[in-house]
Parts: sequence; structure tokens; C-alpha cells
Amino acid sequence: MPMLNHMAVVENRIAENPSPPDGPSPLMLSLEDVLRKLPPQPQSTAHIYRVPRELRKGNEHYYTPTTVSIGPLHAANPSLDTADGQQLKSRALHHLLYRSQSGPTLGSLVQFLKGIEEETRLCYAEKVDLSSDEFVKMMLLDGCFILALHTSDYPIPVGRERGLLLQSIQQDLLLLENQLPFFVLEGLFNLVDLGLPERADGNFRKYAFEFFIPILPIRYMTLQVLEESTSTPPTHLLELISDFSADGALKIPPLYIQESTTYLFKNLLALEKCSGAQTQSCFVSYLFLMDTLVDTEKDVERLVSAGVLETTLNDKQSFGVSLERSCYQYGCRRRRLGIFPRCLQGFARILRLQPCPMACKFQAVLLRVEMGHSE
Repeated sequence: MPMLNHMAVVENRIAENPSPPDGPSPLMLSLEDVLRKLPPQPQSTAHIYRVPRELRKGNEHYYTPTTVSIGPLHAANPSLDTADGQQLKSRALHHLLYRSQSGPTLGSLVQFLKGIEEETRLCYAEKVDLSSDEFVKMMLLDGCFILALHTSDYPIPVGRERGLLLQSIQQDLLLLENQLPFFVLEGLFNLVDLGLPERADGNFRKYAFEFFIPILPIRYMTLQVLEESTSTPPTHLLELISDFSADGALKIPPLYIQESTTYLFKNLLALEKCSGAQTQSCFVSYLFLMDTLVDTEKDVERLVSAGVLETTLNDKQSFGVSLERSCYQYGCRRRRLGIFPRCLQGFARILRLQPCPMACKFQAVLLRVEMGHSE
């Protein structure tokens, strides 16, 4: 039996309720109207969301692109210089179409995107009010713009400094609300000739990861980390850089703090909150652990001396304040810190196999953190 859509279910249930002889009461009419206007639940395939209001309030600039919009959620944002952004995208499309004789035709790209339009729409947690042509045009311009950034000869507009422009764009591309599904980018990547070395391997994930390395807070992340990752394929660019775990190893990699770090942290927190990954909240666990280590500017200086932190910020205490506010906004609770129970279970297995004083010390520290934050 085919599954009824949301509105069909509502109408059927309303029709099943018999009306009194004198007709439905104003209360019944009002309630039925509320049910009819209720928006449908997000599809289970959705993974691109708007940041929840409780996180966004007072922090709008952390979730809003400043240079270019990607996807439909900020396409009509009046705070963006849309003319400038559209010119960047149009130049990128022209660049990819005509940079080589073996490049794809405009028609072949449109045909490919038309074929995945419905699947792409389902990736957004809210209904996208764009016509089919508008939606496909958005996919084409935004997707080709991202791909063109990987070419060394992408033309930068006159009067724009390449390094500063790319840094601003990199930050925009890692905002939760500013995303295209990863399979759209991969599909275009397989159709377009970017003139990249080792192009035959078709590994867009590798090239995308390399593009973001300069602004990643884990300064020494390498492609080996990406290749060893046990995570499933990413659903968008922000998720691509969200997994920095390594099975069997408990360590705090050097964290490089720069101006864009707070933006990235807040969007990674929003991603975990929206995706409902409460039992696998690795990033919020990591952030909470860092918050327990950083309280004052002296704490930051100690961690810098120990090689745990690197920063070029003049106001070091602001980083600690930002960590504390982020944890408070997210509403960190013990039941959500999924990584600590897993670490404790791992140490228990190690100690059963071979007693180790150092493992005992680490286990005790984690247990204090876990129990000390209980509700």
C-alpha cells in the first residue's frame, strides 16, 4: 500500500470524525485549520538544516555567509552582496565550461542535475520554494563555483586579493546553512575536467579536504586521517571535516586557534544538535573536555606551552569565554557526552587484558570528568 503524504493523512483523519447535526463548532474548525496548516516533518534523508533559534539568537553572524551563498537557504539573503556573489559564480561556470576542449557541455550538466533534483530537494529539512528551473540553476552555479576554487587558474575579480577572498569563501563553505549535498558536488566533479593531478581516481573527497586544511583548527590533520576515518561518506562539506577520531588512540592533537575557529566550532555544534546524534556527540564531548581545561588566560598559556594549543590571537582569554558560552548554549549534559563512556569502556578492556598504571590514571581522570558533570 503506498504511503500517504502528510496532507492526505490529515484530510483523511478529519473526514473520519463525524460532524454534529448543527455542523462543526468554531473550536473544531479552528483546530482543523491548525492541522491543515501544520508543515510536514523533515524527511529522514534531510541533513542540511537551519540552525535552531536557541543557538542562533545573538550569534547570527556565526551562521550567516558574508561573501557567497551556497544552496537555497541564503540565496535571497539581503545582507549579502548578491550581485558580487552571482558574478563569482557565473565566472566559475564559464571557466569550467571553456577551460579545455574536453569539457562538458552546458546541456549535459543541466541534464545531470535535473536527474538528481528530487533527491537533492529531500536533503533540506525545510521545503525549498524554488521552481525546478530555479533550483537546477542554483545547483549548477553553486556547484561549479565550489569546483572552480580547486583550479589554480580560476580568475579572481579585479580589486580582490586572492588570499583574503579564498579565506572568506572557505569560512562560508563550512557553515551549516550554506551547503549543497556532497553527492551533487561529486557528480559534477566526475563530469568536469579540473585539470587536477591524479584526476583518474575520482576522489573529490580528497581534493575538498585539502582545500580546507589552511583553516582547520586541527592544524596537522593529514589525508591519512581522512583515509583512516571510519565514518560513512559525508553528506556535505561541513560533515567532511567533522570526524577527527581515530580508533584505538586517545590523544589531544594540537589545536590551532584563529579568527575562523569560533565560526567552525559553532557550526559543528549546530550540526550535531540538528542531526540528533546525541549518543555519538564526539565533537561536543571534545569541546567540553577543552572547556574543562581552559578557564583563564593562564590556562591558555599553559596549553600553548604544552603544545596542546597554538594561537595567533592577542586576546587569549576570549577563546576560553567562547568555549564556555558554546557549551552553555548547546546545553551540555552527561547523557550527551557520548565519547566519555566509550573511552571508559575502552580503558576497562585494556586493564582486563594487561594492567597499566598510566591507563589507570587516564581512566580516573575521565571518570572524574564524567561524574563531575552529572545532573
